[in-house]
Amino acid sequence: MIYTQIKEVKVYRNSAVIRRYGTAALKQGANELILSGMSGSADPDSLRLFFPEGILGTDVQILSLTAAGQALPSRETQAQIEEIESRMATLKTVEELWIKNGDFTEKEAGSMEALESYLQMLPKKLEALRAEKKTCAEKLEALKKLRETQLQQEGMRVVRLTLESSADREAAFEMEYADQAAYWYGAYELHASAQATEIRVISRARIIQNTGEDWKNVKFTLYTGNPTARQEIPSLGKRVLRFLAPAAARAAAASMPMIVADTLDADIAAPKMAMSAAAEEDADTMTGFTLAGARTVISGAAGTVAELKTETVPADIRVVCVPPLDDSAFLAAFIKTADWPLKPSSAKIYLNGNYCGEIYVSPDLTQEKFTLSLGRDEHVSVSRKEIRVKTEDLLLKGQKRKTSEYEIRIGNLKAQPVTVTVWDQIPVSAEKQIVVVCTEKDGAALDEPTGKLTWELTVPGNTTVTKRLAYTVTYPKDKVPNETVIRG
Repeated sequence: MIYTQIKEVKVYRNSAVIRRYGTAALKQGANELILSGMSGSADPDSLRLFFPEGILGTDVQILSLTAAGQALPSRETQAQIEEIESRMATLKTVEELWIKNGDFTEKEAGSMEALESYLQMLPKKLEALRAEKKTCAEKLEALKKLRETQLQQEGMRVVRLTLESSADREAAFEMEYADQAAYWYGAYELHASAQATEIRVISRARIIQNTGEDWKNVKFTLYTGNPTARQEIPSLGKRVLRFLAPAAARAAAASMPMIVADTLDADIAAPKMAMSAAAEEDADTMTGFTLAGARTVISGAAGTVAELKTETVPADIRVVCVPPLDDSAFLAAFIKTADWPLKPSSAKIYLNGNYCGEIYVSPDLTQEKFTLSLGRDEHVSVSRKEIRVKTEDLLLKGQKRKTSEYEIRIGNLKAQPVTVTVWDQIPVSAEKQIVVVCTEKDGAALDEPTGKLTWELTVPGNTTVTKRLAYTVTYPKDKVPNETVIRG
């Protein structure tokens, strides 16, 4: 049997293509070979073999090791391990006997010559025994590593084939196959500080594989595509409008599987990332990145992390407060949507190098900018207090008018000044008979369609700034307005 080694692995979002290499000693004419190393999770239909010119391969079969009529090398290795372990046990016993026999305190006195002779021999004998024990231990460790490798190989499948060679020769060959027991996913970090004007976005990849074989010192290329995703171009159907006819109640149709499939395809679409620690390759429909150096990925482990790229994104970083909803202040970054390099994904947040939590970032592509929360800022205090509520009748008009007034206090607990954006709101009328008027906004900008008020403040160190908000709601006195909050 010819053992093969992994040369290169191309990892996709939901699969991998593994390329192995080996050397075969061929005789002129027909040669029946067995090649090791095809994982049990590999797609047998994806197998490809590459041999030099002048060699013709036929009758290719994929089998288990025992089905191919091969003995299991690990059994012979195990026998050698047991033999060495037995020898080490014997050496230990002999060493203990020599030490015990060297203790003459509980024995009848012998001749002085015999005592001196034994004591002279004891150090040399113990040294020889311990040297042999050390040699055995080194052999045992090497054999156990060999057995581990052999067990991995024996758990895999082999390729049996016939090669026709025009002459006796040593032929180097390569074997390639696809395996869905491996994948990679992106892991992202966002680094910022309150004084910064940009955010550092660090992109990494975590490579995971469960093929049953450790990939040691292998060249890796990561691809942003997914060959296992369906490749059919969607087909547009005809959209027909009819009036909805009343129908008897019945169970809903089970259409979820189709929706789930579409959602999964969208989720695994990878962001296009340029990686500074890798050589970029344009692969037509996707982008590939070859990692620098050789890597090791252990089967069944938590995976190996590879550094991809660090880039900076301009950002306006400031404190944001939303007093009607939360009495906390948040450090936030205002970013141009077009500048953001990632598709919707989770990212870990670090402020001045300290871990502050995790956030899911999904910018609204229809907006020019988006706001990215970097966590709560305990150095800024926020309070909102209702200081007046009054409802009065407008007798001549048959209406009621409700007046609401609020006091908002923003405190800076730091010695340095801080820039704060404060968001509040007044209700917006959806009825002609309900009239809302903002009577006091204390310098805030009012977006009338949404009722959103925005204060842009610079709060000096160790200072509290107070703002007031007041509005009236006028409506027919025989009706009661109902307020509904619409998010988004």
